[in-house]
Amino acid sequence: MAIEYASFVPTQKINWAELSKDLSGQIYQIGEERQKKRDELDKIAADNQAMLNAWQPGKNQTFNQAVLRGADQGRVLIKQWNDQLKRGEISAVDYKNKMNNMKEYWGILAQTAKTYDDRYLEVIKRQTPDENGKIQASSFEIDMFEDLAQMADLSKSATQWDNDGRLYMANTDQNNGQILGNIYDVRTVSLPDNIIANRVYVDESVNEIVKNWEPKVIFKDLGKGGELNIESAKEQDSYKIMVENVVNTIASDNNPRAQISVLTDNGVIVPYYYKTDQEYKTKKEQQINRLKQLKIDAGAKDTEITKEELDKIELSLVRKEQDRNGLFMPVLTEDQKKAAKDRVRSSVDIQLTERVTGSPQQKWTTSGGGGDGTADEKEQQRVNEYQRGYMTSLDAFGLDEQGKKTKQPDLSGLDNSYKYRYVNGTIQVYRLNHGKNESPLAIIKSPKGLAQYTVYGKSVAEQEANYELGRTQYRRSKGLDGAPKQDNIPSATRAEWKKSGWTDAQINEAVRLKKIKVI
Repeated sequence: MAIEYASFVPTQKINWAELSKDLSGQIYQIGEERQKKRDELDKIAADNQAMLNAWQPGKNQTFNQAVLRGADQGRVLIKQWNDQLKRGEISAVDYKNKMNNMKEYWGILAQTAKTYDDRYLEVIKRQTPDENGKIQASSFEIDMFEDLAQMADLSKSATQWDNDGRLYMANTDQNNGQILGNIYDVRTVSLPDNIIANRVYVDESVNEIVKNWEPKVIFKDLGKGGELNIESAKEQDSYKIMVENVVNTIASDNNPRAQISVLTDNGVIVPYYYKTDQEYKTKKEQQINRLKQLKIDAGAKDTEITKEELDKIELSLVRKEQDRNGLFMPVLTEDQKKAAKDRVRSSVDIQLTERVTGSPQQKWTTSGGGGDGTADEKEQQRVNEYQRGYMTSLDAFGLDEQGKKTKQPDLSGLDNSYKYRYVNGTIQVYRLNHGKNESPLAIIKSPKGLAQYTVYGKSVAEQEANYELGRTQYRRSKGLDGAPKQDNIPSATRAEWKKSGWTDAQINEAVRLKKIKVI
């Protein structure tokens, strides 16, 4: 008979035995899962213990000793955290984080210890000049190396785990164990960018960028046959923008390590690095006292430091910090950034030399009543110049006055703004800093074509006209071509004079004064 309770009559019997069995099964399952989790957490501890025990020592014995001390400390921490977990003092999440940090940091330290000697030798190699006399390491890299060397002076250092499983290193006092100087995260030693900071060779870097800049030629008419030609990339309308692009490529504010190399490796400053405000004050005072002592030793009456000298000292003091990623970085002042950029600008200015050519204004003087006047000094100088240009062209090809090959080619008289090679009867013209496989700018096949590299003129046509004028003047002065020796009055056709920049009025006046002859 069904039992009625509060107007409720169950439709079937409740199987209390089955319910008890299900409940006990669930309780058992929960217990089993908890045990499984406990086993997993214990396994983390066991794995980390095994990791510490499995470490293989490297070549550096003092480093090995420090690592062994770190391993002993780590074992103590593993047991401590495991006990705290079981007592409920820390959560499973915190426990796992601590253990994972320990695993990561220990791996870094162990690998660093294993490869320390090899890395040390590589750093030394980068500070040694190569076969071309170049050093790869910047002065900032050398300073970083000194920091890392102090950090790795493990006979005086200690390792220390924090409560989150991170590992640190610091120099300690051997008597009382107190920490001396800075404390370093072990990742600092292993970061490649804390070992390498490349040297910037400003002049070479600038040359690679500007070597292909096209020059612009500016022609100025000086009057009376005089002219001035300025050939330079500096005359380009966008020159200032081009220069700033070079500056921001080599010494960008986004690359303070490049800027400090520009300053310290290219003759701008001798750096004094500091990390704290107190260290800054100390080093500044040291430099002031050093300069005063130099003045005293030199017998100077006034030993006070001038503003210019103080500014120079300030420029040489460079702050060094570790950023949030653990990298050593220089922290430059605005004056230091400007000095780095100015060094690049000056290199651009020096390398882009201007080529200035032209001829002076002509001057004529009367000889008292229009008698036998002779060429004045400047006019004679111009005549001689054309003649020398003509002979230089012949010498370069090894030719005599008759155009016959009688001697070795002599390229010494050519314009030193270029480099030249004599190859199979031709002269090849190259840039001064041409590369090994770079093509020549021009291949000259005759003395006349070489005129532009020996005489003045604003265009190739005028240079070639000057060559012909020089040829005529020289051969006539020597009595060649069957012509008798002439006096010192230069002679040429009217067309030749006009090609050289003379006007008809100037030619007529010069002929009247017997300064030139028209043939």
